[in-house]
Amino acid sequence: MEQLEQKIQKLSPELQSEVEKFIELLLVKRSHEDNISLVKEPSVEYQTTQQRIQNQIDIQQHVQSACNVSISDHEVISFPPALTPLAEEIEHSKYILEFEDNWDDEGAIKYESATWVRAVVYISNAAKKMLDRTGKVISKPTISHGPQGSIDIHWSTDKYYLLINIPMQENVPANFYGSDRKNISLKGTIDTVSSDDLNLGLFFILENVQ
Repeated sequence: MEQLEQKIQKLSPELQSEVEKFIELLLVKRSHEDNISLVKEPSVEYQTTQQRIQNQIDIQQHVQSACNVSISDHEVISFPPALTPLAEEIEHSKYILEFEDNWDDEGAIKYESATWVRAVVYISNAAKKMLDRTGKVISKPTISHGPQGSIDIHWSTDKYYLLINIPMQENVPANFYGSDRKNISLKGTIDTVSSDDLNLGLFFILENVQ
């Protein structure tokens, strides 16, 4: 019973309520000595409630697994639930790694996995730190193939436009350009290799424009 209570405590409030109803259907109070006995034959209501609880558990497990993205044979990035859209975009961007040399019939080079990993690790770290420090969620970007083996991380919202271009060369900083579509425009470089130079101020300014 103690293990069951510990598991129930880890569930969401809505799911906890469902479980409690489920237990009430299982247990029948006897009129004397407050003894409790199990119902031997489950009712239709019991079976329906059990199925509803299982469905909700399945959904929770799916969401949790969707927040873990494999970026190599030995590396996985884990995301909090609030960043699930970013995790899904990173998963989708793996199409970039399928390009071969001359994929455009004009001599374009293929995209190195190291470049892609550097791009997704950078935006993952930036999004997590933004959430931890400010409680704000960075809008989901589009991660796509850029020129000359580079990776583009691009935002286009009603509030702002931002493009970060991750170059193929590891020792070359990324370029960015951003605008609030009104008065503010920002451009510069970011060292995507250093975890100390995430340039969170860039995201904070653009996410908070009026």
